[in-house]
Amino acid sequence: MYFETENSFRYFDIGISNRDMISYDPGEFKNDKYTHLMKLWIMNYKYYLRGSYNFKDRYLRMMRKAGIDNYNGEIDGFRKTLELLSKRESVNKIYLKKLYDLLDSERV
Repeated sequence: MYFETENSFRYFDIGISNRDMISYDPGEFKNDKYTHLMKLWIMNYKYYLRGSYNFKDRYLRMMRKAGIDNYNGEIDGFRKTLELLSKRESVNKIYLKKLYDLLDSERV
C-alpha cells in the first residue's frame, strides 16, 4: 500500500477484518529496528549501484541509525552494517548471507 505523502518504509499496522474473521495477526509480524536497518541497507545498496544523486545523504543517515561511524568508504560501511546485523537474533540469516554474497560479488 502506498500513501502519497508518507515515507514508503514507514510501518503501518493495518488489521483487515471481515465480520468475525481476522485475516491479519499482528503477533506474527516482526519488524524491529534491525529488520528496518536491513531494508535500509538494501535500498542504499541499490542507490549505490545506480549512482543515485541522493545516495550520499541516505547512506549517511543509515550509518547514523546503525551507530557506525568508523568505516573506510561505502563498501566498508556496508560490510560493518552487515556485521552488526549478523549479531541480532531477529535478522533472517538466509537473507543476511545473500547480502554478504552480493557485497562479495562486487569485489570481482
